[in-house]
Amino acid sequence: DPEHEHVETIRSTASTAVQMSQQILSLARYRDDLPGAVELGELLEEILKTLEITLSKSVTTHLQLPGEPIRFAIHPARFQQVVINLCQNAAHAMPDGGDLTVSLSWATSRKEEILLQIKDTGTGIEPGKLDKIFEPLYTTKENGKGTGLGLFVVDQIVSEYRGAISVDSESGKGTAFTIRFPVGTSIAI
Repeated sequence: DPEHEHVETIRSTASTAVQMSQQILSLARYRDDLPGAVELGELLEEILKTLEITLSKSVTTHLQLPGEPIRFAIHPARFQQVVINLCQNAAHAMPDGGDLTVSLSWATSRKEEILLQIKDTGTGIEPGKLDKIFEPLYTTKENGKGTGLGLFVVDQIVSEYRGAISVDSESGKGTAFTIRFPVGTSIAI
């Protein structure tokens, strides 16, 4: 049907509007609803099961977890938002397929920091764009394909929990986002 193209454009635009609204609303939430510590490995397993349904079949997901539970006082929805935003960006960077690896571990044997890494084998990020990716409304995606809020929101959430995020990328070889959450009595159990 020749009208199918118009319907697809409407669907895509509506989806982008929903994503943008969710990103903006997440910035307005307060930490008053902070729950007790959650087990991050279990949460990652749930998130990836959901993501695998929506990701292209040409993207293979891998989950690497430590042999012991890692608990952290973070709102599950906030953690989910970080992981989903980074995984969706990774999938977009692999239009022809590839590997998406999510790993969780302790950064050191002293267990002072939690390390979360999301790595892809995609197109990578051009060096000139790396310093801008966490800016609000900045996107490398074509018009209508991204809101420019995903990485900004990820950075805001990580900062909210006193964490740090870094990115390592090489054009044509992929990207790795590494998040470090400090373990302290005020935020982690």
